[in-house]
Amino acid sequence: MKTKKRLIVIVIIAIIAIAGCYFLTQRSKGAYSQFEHITTKNIFTRNVNNPDNTYYVYFYNNDCQECHQIEDLICDFAKENDVYFINTENKDPDNKISKFDWSAFKTENDIEIGQVDKNNNIQIDYKH
Repeated sequence: MKTKKRLIVIVIIAIIAIAGCYFLTQRSKGAYSQFEHITTKNIFTRNVNNPDNTYYVYFYNNDCQECHQIEDLICDFAKENDVYFINTENKDPDNKISKFDWSAFKTENDIEIGQVDKNNNIQIDYKH
């Protein structure tokens, strides 16, 4: 009987450990992994078949707290629009994030797609 109980406890611990590892693996992939990722090398060559060539590029980092706070909003927006993702942690040589001129890019390209209303709810306006 003791052997049976011990075996049950070991199996339960193993199941919990496997489930925990699976959860951590899925979390580290992040919600953005379901979308197409690009590098800075090909940032201006997307959607060439789109007549007005309009698309969004979202820069994020897995350690960015703000990125996690708006994750659901960004994913919803990406499902409805052409959005490409760049993970700034990417160590790929084609991903030249460290040399990218963020100030100039922001000045020329940032579009605000929402605002916080008086009740502190985020209101998104996708039609810019």
